[in-house]
Amino acid sequence: MSTIEEQARKTEGALPLITYALERLYNQGDTQQGLTLQTYEKLGGIRGCIETLAKEMDEQLDLDPAYAKACETFIQRAGGSGKRCRHTPWC
Repeated sequence: MSTIEEQARKTEGALPLITYALERLYNQGDTQQGLTLQTYEKLGGIRGCIETLAKEMDEQLDLDPAYAKACETFIQRAGGSGKRCRHTPWC
């Protein structure tokens, strides 16, 4: 837990990110060994988990135009431009 705590201290608004990383860690974990540092590091820590999620979402946007339009509308209503960017799915 200290590794997760150290990474979280460096990240503003970390609680939802920690929650997501722990969920991925749990789903990837070994039923015999439980949650391990080795699995956490394999996932790339908090940052790696979020990067993987962003890539999965970006792929989904390419595959499903209706999903992409719904995300665009949501982002626009939340105050963003709704346009896809090079570094993030949405600006």
